[in-house]
Formats: sequence, C-alpha cells, structure tokens
Amino acid sequence: MTIKRLICSLLCVLILGAVSLRPVYAAGESVLPSGTPYDEIGAKIDAYVAEHADTTAGMAVSVFEAESAVCTGYYGCANLQDDLKVDAQTVFEWGSVSKLTVWVSVMQLWEQGKLDLNEDIRAYLPEGFLKNLRYEKPVTMLDLMNHRAGFEELVFGLETPDEDSVLPLGEALSRYQPTQRFEPGTVQAYSNFGAALAAYIVERISGQSYAEYGKEHIFSPLGMEHTAILPDLSDNPWVRAKREQLCCYTASAERIPNDRMYINLYPSGMCTSTLEDLMKFGQALLDSDSPLFEKETYTELFTPSSFCGESDVAACCHGFWVEYGMPNVVGHGGNTTGCTSYLYLDPESGIGMAIMTNQFNERIYSFGLPLLVFVSEEKQAQAAAAEDENALPEDLPGYVELSRSIFSGPLKLYRLLNMIPLSELGGAAPLIKTESGGVPRYAYTGSDFLLIESWKVILMYASVALWVLASLFCLLRLLIRVIQALRHRGKAALGGWEIWTCLAQIPFPLLIVPVAISLYSQWSWPVLCYRMIFVAAFALCLLMAILFLLGLLRRRSGLMKQQKLLRVLLLLTLTVSMGNILYWNVCMFWMVP
Repeated sequence: MTIKRLICSLLCVLILGAVSLRPVYAAGESVLPSGTPYDEIGAKIDAYVAEHADTTAGMAVSVFEAESAVCTGYYGCANLQDDLKVDAQTVFEWGSVSKLTVWVSVMQLWEQGKLDLNEDIRAYLPEGFLKNLRYEKPVTMLDLMNHRAGFEELVFGLETPDEDSVLPLGEALSRYQPTQRFEPGTVQAYSNFGAALAAYIVERISGQSYAEYGKEHIFSPLGMEHTAILPDLSDNPWVRAKREQLCCYTASAERIPNDRMYINLYPSGMCTSTLEDLMKFGQALLDSDSPLFEKETYTELFTPSSFCGESDVAACCHGFWVEYGMPNVVGHGGNTTGCTSYLYLDPESGIGMAIMTNQFNERIYSFGLPLLVFVSEEKQAQAAAAEDENALPEDLPGYVELSRSIFSGPLKLYRLLNMIPLSELGGAAPLIKTESGGVPRYAYTGSDFLLIESWKVILMYASVALWVLASLFCLLRLLIRVIQALRHRGKAALGGWEIWTCLAQIPFPLLIVPVAISLYSQWSWPVLCYRMIFVAAFALCLLMAILFLLGLLRRRSGLMKQQKLLRVLLLLTLTVSMGNILYWNVCMFWMVP
C-alpha cells in the first residue's frame, strides 16, 4: 500500500470511525472486473467515503467472492447523536432486496416440481382471492417475477406505523389489492404487491408461513443467524434489539424522527440483518454449487426472463434486475423509511457487492461504489458517452410517466409527481420504444415510461391550477365576508343570498386540508385516518353539488350587477372543484380498504 493510500485510509478512520476488515492478498494476485487489484479496492473505497464524509451517517460495504470476502468496511455511525459507530453487529433494513429471498424460494419450489412458472397463479390461491383483475389473460408466476402482472402502485396497507395493526400476510393481501391496470406480460410496472403475492403462494404450497420457510430453507442453511424478516422482527430477538439501537437519516444526514415502519407485505421489504448475513446470501448466489438449489436451477435463475419491449436487451432474470452500465451484473436495491441497501452480483466473474446504509434514498454509495468494483475507467467513459447517445432530442414533444403509479382511487393526484418531459429521458440504460399490449411507452429498468400527449398533461395541470385559484378566491372572499360581518355585527340579518354565498365559499378551504394531508403524509398514517379524510371529501362534494343546484335554480331578479357576477364566479368555482374531485377520485373513500 502506498503512503498516499495509507494516509487516506487513516483520515477515513479519524473522520468516520471506519473499521475495515480485509483479507490480505498478494499484490496483483487477483483483479476485480473494474481492473482494480483485490489489495487496492479497500483503499479506493476509503478514499471515496472520505470525499463524502459531510453527508454520511452510517454505511457498511463488502466486496466478496463465493468463498470469502475481498474487503469489508464499516463507516460512520448507527446513531450520530450518541456517537454509536457502525460495526459488524449493526443491523440495517434490506428494503426491496428482501424480494430476492422470495424469488429464491420460488425457484426452490420450481426445482421440486411443486410450482410451474407459467401456470395461472389462481391455481395456487384460494378461489376468488384476486378481486381486481381486469383482463382475461392469466397472471403467471413469471409475470410476478418480471413485474409484468399489470398491477398499479399499492399504497394503502403496504406498511403501518402501528405494530399492533399488522395483519397476517394472506389477510393483508386479501384486504389491500391494487387495480390491475395493464394486460399481464406487457408493461413492466414494479410491484410490491406482486412480490408479496408470490411469497403467499410459497406459503400455500409449502404449508409454512413465509418467515418459517425463509428461516428453514434460506437463512439457516447459509448460517444467517443475524437476520429477521417478520414485520416486528420477532423471529430473531437479537436483531429486534439491535434495530432499536439504529437511528436513521436523510440522504443529507439529517435525523428522521419516526424511522420505524411495520411492513404488512413483509416479504417485499422487511428483511433486517447485519452486513455479514447479507454477504452470505450474496455469496450463495455467486456459487453455481449453491446450497440453495441444484446447478440447473442456478443456471435458469440467471437466464434472462424478460426483455425491454420487443428487443433482445435483457431487463430481468427471474426477479434479479439487469444492471445497465455494469456488464454481466444483476441485483436489486431497496429503500425503507430510513435505510437503503443494495446487492450486486456478477456471476461471470464471481464477484459480488453488498452496500447497507441508515439513510433514506441514499444514492452516493449505492450507485457510486459499484463502479469502483465492476466498471473500468474506460467502460465508465463509454457509459458516459452512451448516456449522451441515449438522450432524446431536447425539442421532442410529449411527456412520460412511470408505469409504477396510482391511476385510480383518491391518491390519483400522485400521477402529477411521476410526469416528466420526454426530452429528459436518457441514461446508461437503453430507451426502447414499444407499443406491445397497446400501450405506447419506453421500456426501462424496473418500470416502463408511458407516453402521454402534451395536451393531456397541460389539461391535468391546468385543472389543478384552476382548482387552487378557485380555492384561493373563495378563501379570500370568505375572509372579506367575515370582516364585514364583524364590522356590521347586529345591524342586518343575513338573507338567502348572503347565506348561499357564504356556504358556497366554505367547502373549498375545507377541502384543501384533507387533500394536502393525504398528499403530504402519503402512507405514514393508519388506513382509517385516510378513509375518514376521503369520507369528508365525499361529504363536501355532495354539499357543493347541492349548493351548485341551488345557485343555478335561484332567480336572478333582484340581484345587483356585482352580485350577479359573484354568482357566476361561485358557480364556476363549484364546477371546477367538483370536476377535479371527480376526475382525481378524491371522494372515492370506498377505494380505501
């Protein structure tokens, strides 16, 4: 190790409290896919972490082969306030990396002949279990693995802040079901529900709860003694106790006060473990003689199972995403309320990488560190050039939105947050235009981008803008009326006209509150709170409909010119508000399970 690298490593230790445990390799003995010798990658990671010390809370990383670790490092703090350092006993949440255990379970049952990947999944479920299917074409297990079952995003029921409200997996899946938006096998739309549904099928076939199955067939055979997966982590008391010591932070290292959520659909994102246990899982997936299944199953697992549109560009290998820009690498990332984790695997070179942080939506390490391991500087330069080549013309008209979105129900407004100009698409991944299934879109990793005509986007934004303006107008008029009433208190009784104008203005400010709360809080409250919010919206919509009819039928004789103008404006504001409520499904409280 050079003097420069030694100094850099020491600085990292002083700044972040790093603890590195690295096997010793002879110089030049082995080389990573990036071209970096094994004995140099630790220093490179140390230097990279030191560059980003200001925004680092806690992070653990391991580069490994099937039989041993190349390097392992622990950086920063599990609790910044108490200066509790990250170490080998620190636990992190896997988030959606947990889904890989589901796909491993599925392949184990497939190997045993107990499950057909191309069979209609209803053959494995109770009769009538799936209530929101819209297409006759069956959904297969392969559709679930490729995230092509057609389900739109699920918010309600995915997780809860209340430990006592957690439901058994089957009951949660039965109660909280998203609408099937796309024909199965066509659009790639990432789905937590689909992965949890696959885990429930594992339960049905094996006769065990998913937590029991995972422990017996995955965790125990691999010696993963510090891993839990149940929502309350009660399947491993040691992990549960360690999780209580972990504090979580934003990507800029600001404390997240309420960082503990209980995931109802736990196989989709509740695994919690030490770095060593995640590494053991990754090592088993790098070994063609894996203790998890036979060699033929291993080969099938890492064979592409879906492609981008009608192209030959692989998108997914039985639930493992193809990582564009990193040749031969597959893997999965995950986010929870306070953690970000990634597992990268290169079966061809036999190298894997696990990254775990206690920061929400962390990207610096999750996407930066793998380049040091899997991509040479020459390949990185080529990827940067490819990013420019993949970019679409800046003057290209139209917009796109993620297929992983909410298209129906009272949170439909989230569609607006998923829309971007078509010209902003680009990156290392190829953008392949396709229209299979009658849906024009650009195929992409995880979720496709659906094409939307510009006029539709303008109409949607304009409708919401008018809604806000109408609400502000009514709020201002209401304040003026209150001031006038206070100034002339007791001097004149309110007539029918004054009562109607006051009532016509009240619903708008009241409606802004539930809509704003639902958008801001997203899914961090109990489902009952959301249901009551949208019940209130429904009641307000009915009130506005009654007021609209009264204002429309009221005789205009006797009204002054200014009053007639106000009447017209109030009728228009009522129309705009009711139109938005109905179009954006805000009043559909019955769609909240």
